[in-house]
Amino acid sequence: MPHAALRHFERLLAKDPVLRDALAAALPRGTGGARFVPDVEVLDCGDHFLVRMDLPGVARASVRVRLDGGRIKVSGARAIDRPDGARVRTNERAEGSFEREFLLPADVDGAGVRARLVDGVLSVTVPRRAGARARDVDVDV
Repeated sequence: MPHAALRHFERLLAKDPVLRDALAAALPRGTGGARFVPDVEVLDCGDHFLVRMDLPGVARASVRVRLDGGRIKVSGARAIDRPDGARVRTNERAEGSFEREFLLPADVDGAGVRARLVDGVLSVTVPRRAGARARDVDVDV
């Protein structure tokens, strides 16, 4: 597969956990060089959204959270330290750079976004603008 096509395929897998999980059984494991794709959950908490991303072993200094138009991008890298001279016999620990991107709803307050990394979990809180919450509308007869 040409290098550009492989990068495109890796981006698709990184952005689509359903596709990644569906193909996981078919992809080789334990051969080393696995690409790190952090697991994510996005929660609607009423007055805010909460994006949580598992980043075990990722240094805080390498994590970048960026607002770009109507998108939030999280990027960084995880490196695996190995003793000098050690030979890898089995490797199921993924490493490398990652980037995840999410489309933000129109009613969020981009200026109020906060990010916090604690115990290997990145939590990004994205508040909704006051008064922009969904509401039911009565239907007149």
